[in-house]
Amino acid sequence: MKIEARQAEAFLKKPDPRIRGIVVYGNDDGLIAERAAQLAKSVCEDLKDPFRVVDISGDVLKNDPARLADEFGAMSLMGGRRVIRVRPAGEESVTALENLVAATAGDALIVVEGGNLTPRSGLRTLAETVPEDFRAERLLGLIHKDHEQFEDAVQHYRESLRRGPHQADRDQVQYELAEALVKL
Repeated sequence: MKIEARQAEAFLKKPDPRIRGIVVYGNDDGLIAERAAQLAKSVCEDLKDPFRVVDISGDVLKNDPARLADEFGAMSLMGGRRVIRVRPAGEESVTALENLVAATAGDALIVVEGGNLTPRSGLRTLAETVPEDFRAERLLGLIHKDHEQFEDAVQHYRESLRRGPHQADRDQVQYELAEALVKL
């Protein structure tokens, strides 16, 4: 889902709690940092809390793309929802974000500061095309259109998760979801 600039202020005041990952990008680095911090503070007011806030750079994710999914699945020792801040982030972060599709557990909010991303950027494309909810129903988040084929793909995806996160099932479901979304 893409949030347009005119919708940003309302979204920042009350972000949807179902959203698990947000990529903030644009040509104003200061505004990106400010909005990313505001989103992170919607989950944890103290961004220096070492038990609930994790900062990871895109370069770290390039060398260890599984780390983001590991952090996403980790629980806070002191309770409460966690925030994972990825900054700065660019194309090197795409693989790590794609790994979240396979993550079956986690409740963290991932806030990615993407900088000035071109329309062809893999990170921007991922952010705009993959729905935000990364839990068991993660790829189904905020798509509000009603379409029978899409609902069938959603059901198939949930069933594949119950059977187990096998790559063949995920590949088939991703294909079905993509095909249904194109038709919407």
